[in-house]
Amino acid sequence: MRKVLPAILAALALAAARCPASAQESSDWASMSNYLHQLGISREDADKVKDAIDNRAFPTVDKVEISPASPRENEPVTVSAVIEKARKRETAEVWEAFINYTADGGASFSRIRMERASPGGDVWKGVIPGQPSGTEIMFGIHVINAFDEAYVENFCAVEVVVGAMPKEADCRADTLDCPALRPSGCLFPMSIPHNRLDGAAFEYSGTPEPLFIRSSRVGFSQDRVLMTVNTQGKVSPGRLSPTAANIYVAGWLNPDISSGDTGIESILRQGAVVIYAPLNISNKCALYYFHGSEIVADNKSAVCAPDENRLVISVDRKAFKDNPSRTLEFLFMTFVMTQINPADIDLTDISLITRVAYRKRVYLVE
Repeated sequence: MRKVLPAILAALALAAARCPASAQESSDWASMSNYLHQLGISREDADKVKDAIDNRAFPTVDKVEISPASPRENEPVTVSAVIEKARKRETAEVWEAFINYTADGGASFSRIRMERASPGGDVWKGVIPGQPSGTEIMFGIHVINAFDEAYVENFCAVEVVVGAMPKEADCRADTLDCPALRPSGCLFPMSIPHNRLDGAAFEYSGTPEPLFIRSSRVGFSQDRVLMTVNTQGKVSPGRLSPTAANIYVAGWLNPDISSGDTGIESILRQGAVVIYAPLNISNKCALYYFHGSEIVADNKSAVCAPDENRLVISVDRKAFKDNPSRTLEFLFMTFVMTQINPADIDLTDISLITRVAYRKRVYLVE
């Protein structure tokens, strides 16, 4: 059992760990889909993952300006930005835009709704209230399109991630104050379908509590990138008899690395995946990516720490490779293995993909 389980768990997210080199270097989805099917992942589940990756289309943010540039005591500041939908066919229009800001270095956050400056226009504006003299304001833009795909700016560094997250309250009626969509300790919210903000979404899903994704966030420190996944129930390893092994996967793409690949292969070439498989005795948490035609398994660059209903994944920033744009795209998935030999692995939940830009936007009140 201990010899079989690690190999299959690694194969789950790697998708090509036992493929011949020619298959690894191909972006032919048909062959990749067939290989996933051989591993015990249904073609339907494999297609869901591929669609999420290949059809992502985030809003874009440009020309962020503040007025006045040097605000005085208690003087409101208008933040304007050019916000556009992705330049793809049939992409969703921009639906909501917010300003996240902190006046105390990230100890607490406020959220301001932005409005279009003109009907149908691309310029959006929001107003940060006036502040006392000497206050440093850090802020960033958070945009959501009509398909709930998001772009979020991360503008302060995480000092420490402490304690489990409380179960976040239902908040479908008012997204401005929704805890699942607000920063928390310099961890910034990632995409979540609005219908998930209503607790009924879990009841209808049929997904086990430990594998149902309620929300997710991302942040960074000087040396690490931190990703958190908050689940409906306590993060759990599952069980071996009868088999129901829980598997948690986080992946990212670095848009500064070019690749003609699609689906899972694009993540393995442009980024990496982290697998947290608590029942994998030899390697519970590891980072995987392609190096040439070989899969690299790195169990030193990633750390996975479950705490009640939250899983914290910490990754050495060196693992993200060259990233001059300081922009990354993140995805989370959960799986359950119901049979080992032959393998039967089911996708239980998948998040939307979020584009996260590291932007330090700041001004000082005179």
